[in-house]
Amino acid sequence: MATFGTQSMSASSKARLLARKAKAHLIRFDAAHRPIVVMALRRGGSTMVADTISINRGVWGANEPFAVFDAHPGYDLKQRLLPPREHSQFFELAPDELDQFASFAKGLLGAQYPQLGSCARPKPFLKADRVCLKVLNAPWMIDWFAQNTNAHVLPLVRHPGAQAISVLRQNWGFAVEAYGRQLDRIGHHFSEGQRGMITDVLKGDDTWAIAILDYAVLTRLFFTGYTDRIVRYEDIVTDPARFVDEVLIAQFGLSERDRMLATLSRPSHSSRMSLNSVNEAIKAGKTNDILHNWRSKVTPEMLAVGQRILDMFEIETYHFLDDRKADLQPSGKRL
Repeated sequence: MATFGTQSMSASSKARLLARKAKAHLIRFDAAHRPIVVMALRRGGSTMVADTISINRGVWGANEPFAVFDAHPGYDLKQRLLPPREHSQFFELAPDELDQFASFAKGLLGAQYPQLGSCARPKPFLKADRVCLKVLNAPWMIDWFAQNTNAHVLPLVRHPGAQAISVLRQNWGFAVEAYGRQLDRIGHHFSEGQRGMITDVLKGDDTWAIAILDYAVLTRLFFTGYTDRIVRYEDIVTDPARFVDEVLIAQFGLSERDRMLATLSRPSHSSRMSLNSVNEAIKAGKTNDILHNWRSKVTPEMLAVGQRILDMFEIETYHFLDDRKADLQPSGKRL
């Protein structure tokens, strides 16, 4: 049977978790606005965006509520309520498992699990009136939330090179490994060449190639049938005011513009970008230096490997050409 995951938690993290749990049980939830579901691959900007949304008064936020790892809040609850899946990949579920997943997801949208979330700035009388879920590495959930709930669904993408370097630095595992072990069951989602590349890359020990493959496979599944609103991390970083005005305010109805812009102006709490040099670059408005910094950590051979994988999976949003301007070609779409 597929297994759940394990991760370690520091003493300070445990203390913060206990404090958050105590406060969470005091919040009263009364839905007055459509929920928001922020979806991305790891290190794709989801924490930055979820933090920006949750800074608004009355927003109850849940961080990775579908990640079933013992270092995450509510592990026992999630282990009991969700079907077991390797790397928490709830994909191609049986009918009874899908019912189980749906019941849990709809409970989240009603803030029914206080141990899984918190409200940073409650309204008077400790009231929250909107839910924001941050969901990672969940390729099929975009369509599910869009089709089965009234939530605003916000998918985010980021250059795979930048994401890969960040994930490798964290020494995390890869969800694509779970898909690779299930190709006999889910292989119909990929071409023969794509299936062959998945098998070949996972047999090797090139972690860079595996990280890019992880991006490619999940992205290939990520946007199946859903292209209404896809926002690029690079567009948010280079023009945060546009993102706040056109998406968070105009489309989602959030109102605290100054607070949201202030949140976007600093590294997110999950980032290792808290180096003084990065903070200074943000303050100086040198966002391009931050976006392209990953290129100094890779070789031409690594770029070629990355491009071959993107080509095989027909991903054209980004490429690995050694041209810094190429990373920021206009997306051609309204945010």
